[in-house]
Amino acid sequence: MKNILFIAIALFITAGCTSSQSAGENAEEKDTTEEEVTKVLEQVFSGPEEELAQLYEENDFEGISNYYMNQFEPYFTEEYMTDAINTNLLSSFHQKAFGNDVTMEIGNQSVEQSEETETAYDFEMQILISNGQKADVSGRVNTNEDGKITRIHYNDIQTLLHAFDTSVETEEGRFEYDRSRLVSRTEDQA
Repeated sequence: MKNILFIAIALFITAGCTSSQSAGENAEEKDTTEEEVTKVLEQVFSGPEEELAQLYEENDFEGISNYYMNQFEPYFTEEYMTDAINTNLLSSFHQKAFGNDVTMEIGNQSVEQSEETETAYDFEMQILISNGQKADVSGRVNTNEDGKITRIHYNDIQTLLHAFDTSVETEEGRFEYDRSRLVSRTEDQA
């Protein structure tokens, strides 16, 4: 009888320790994924860095593609990485900032695991533009079971895209946008 009781207690303790270890590993994995999602969003919504700006200045399309692959490939599934490169998901904000001779910096930010979906992270970010504008961006990042990003969805991104434009109020109370840099870049390509 004592042997059975001893075995039962040993199994109970072993099962409890295994369960606690497993729960700890899940919490650590959640934290790691949330940190990685935050890092990706910070890279998307800041800059462009000097290295990337130089690649844009030189119209080095292969270098630009390699830059984004090096920055983001560890965090994305292979399929979504290809889609993100092909649709300019990662580069569109940097291109717009570079084209308007401004940079982005992150103000307030929040990235939280979704209550409904374990592999989804909802985010809200305030983007500060060097021209004095700011924009709030929100959305969701989905990951697979391995923590790799499978989708980034932005809600109402137009406010950020408009914030890049530098405008000047005219005497009539209207706003004109400085297109000089855009025109000079277009003439170079023509």
